[in-house]
Amino acid sequence: MGMNEISSENILIITSCLYPNKITTDFKSVIGSLEKRINRYIYTVEQLKIKRFDKAYFIDNSKYKIRDFPKLHEILKLKNIEIINIKPSKYSYQRGKGFQETEMIDYILKNHDCNTNFFKITGTIPLTNLHKLTTIFQRLMQINDKRLFSSKISYINKTIDTRFFYTNKKTWEVFIENYRKFIDEKNNIYIEHLLFFFCELRKIKLNLFYP
Repeated sequence: MGMNEISSENILIITSCLYPNKITTDFKSVIGSLEKRINRYIYTVEQLKIKRFDKAYFIDNSKYKIRDFPKLHEILKLKNIEIINIKPSKYSYQRGKGFQETEMIDYILKNHDCNTNFFKITGTIPLTNLHKLTTIFQRLMQINDKRLFSSKISYINKTIDTRFFYTNKKTWEVFIENYRKFIDEKNNIYIEHLLFFFCELRKIKLNLFYP
């Protein structure tokens, strides 16, 4: 590493809501049983290869505690993934799950410096090539860190898939400061749209996971 290069920490954020309900949101959710959701989280975590990350987090904002589900708790501990439970803010109840996810990401990033790169994934869908993708993203971020990588980008619908994305704290903080306040799912203003417009207006280079 050259003298002028800054070492960037690389972290993984797995967002979770073990069982969405009226306690955590007033938006309708299409969900299966709690047992099915827990099994999906377990399967996702089992598939993860996280050695490319300096730190990995599993953060949940439902009324449940991860320790109440021994198999999930065990696999997270085995993989050295830090477990965090938070309560959504009162403000986020009216703003929807996209707003709540930004709160979870912020909660993690507050303990990391501005040079941190992060990979955000949703806990219910496994991403089996995480290691390969992270290696590619890190290399490209060293060339130009004004980037955001996503599993799906639609220039027709003007949306970015926020279930899986990779960027850095500097870029994320600018988005949060200027655009999060407009998220309002009751009025069909979603984070997926706002993140797209943010990248377009701020000249953040958008990259798909797969060319």
